[in-house]
Amino acid sequence: MSLAKLNINQAIKTINKGGLIAYPTEGVFGLGVDPFNPQAIEQVYQWKKRPQQLGLILIGANLNQIAPLIAPLTPSQQRRIQASWPGHITWICQASRECPPWLLNPVDQTIAVRVCLHPTARTLCRRLERPIVSTSANRHRCKPAVSLNDVKNLKGIDGYLPVPCLGMASPSTIRHMITGKTIRASS
Repeated sequence: MSLAKLNINQAIKTINKGGLIAYPTEGVFGLGVDPFNPQAIEQVYQWKKRPQQLGLILIGANLNQIAPLIAPLTPSQQRRIQASWPGHITWICQASRECPPWLLNPVDQTIAVRVCLHPTARTLCRRLERPIVSTSANRHRCKPAVSLNDVKNLKGIDGYLPVPCLGMASPSTIRHMITGKTIRASS
């Protein structure tokens, strides 16, 4: 059985029902679920065979979608984040008190967030009216899906948006908002 191609409306319905979809980002395909559904989050970890202490990234259509999940930013932090979004940079921020505990990195209670540069991913978040989980579409420690052919071969997800990635060579750069350290550099 082939993996279902989804349009934006079908992808929204799938996510709203707790489903798992693949969608394009800047360099790799992401796996997306509703971040406010703990069963959907568990489904991501099980599908990826990934330890939960590694945490997940959330993407949103804009900073307003992400702001309720992160602690207030200083003016300097706000300038840094706004200068990098939409873009290929994920920021690790202190989580707000409203942030669901299953979205937090269990080690330091932070959350990784980004406003994706890919117009399809941003449209999906805008139409959902909330951010979505964005972890690379691959099993833990395996090569991420970078092409539509890679995505079509994924098993155990509910469908995919048949739009190519933007062609960047790797997943997003990850930077820590407090320390300024680069955790992962994109190539």
